[in-house]
Amino acid sequence: KFSPWENFLFLQKLFKSFHCLDSVFFRAESSQSEPALAVLSETLQTVKKPREILVKILDKAKEAIVTIPNFAAIGIRLHLLLTGRMPVGHELPFEWYDTPNTHFFTFDDFRALCAREGIEIKAVRAEAKGFWGRLLLALGFTNLGAERVICRLARRRP
Repeated sequence: KFSPWENFLFLQKLFKSFHCLDSVFFRAESSQSEPALAVLSETLQTVKKPREILVKILDKAKEAIVTIPNFAAIGIRLHLLLTGRMPVGHELPFEWYDTPNTHFFTFDDFRALCAREGIEIKAVRAEAKGFWGRLLLALGFTNLGAERVICRLARRRP
């Protein structure tokens, strides 16, 4: 029997990319009234009030899997430094004026928000496709190396 987190990681490996436009709730097999797990995949940066969405999701589910793009990744920083323009590529596939993203934030920004809202980050999986990003991740520089971050979250209980 697998935990919701292990099931999510299995699905992600199976489908290579696990995305959804809105939150998805998974109920535990028992007769619990609250869902065991909520999934938000690359959604927080596109909604008007990401803090409220995050808090509400953890009010409804015991845990959440949240996937976020990291706008502080080395590739984005270098592109801005060298060209002075927002990059368009696999990390940011839209021109700045056509992007669905309304909030550009970093993994460190997300961690600070979680700390401020009493949200525990139980596990983190940082991903990078390029050599430099993977090297930075191996050296422990998550905010600089990660292009995308998957977090397992839970509300801190008093």
